[in-house]
Amino acid sequence: MHMACIKPTNGCERAASLLEELKAENNYVTRMWSGAGIPVQTAADSQALLQLQKEYCDKKKCLYAVSAMSI
Repeated sequence: MHMACIKPTNGCERAASLLEELKAENNYVTRMWSGAGIPVQTAADSQALLQLQKEYCDKKKCLYAVSAMSI
């Protein structure tokens, strides 16, 4: 799971469960990651990859994104 909750609650667990149940978004960012061989199957996957894009790629910190994905 890609989502972290500060204080796990039923609402937080339900949100994480929904992200795992919904299909992935189909947009430029998710298509680029998919084309790079990263599986994008659920909404949780696409949200995680969008966050990686925003926090690392858009800020020109691409090498840190590789480290983050291996955790």
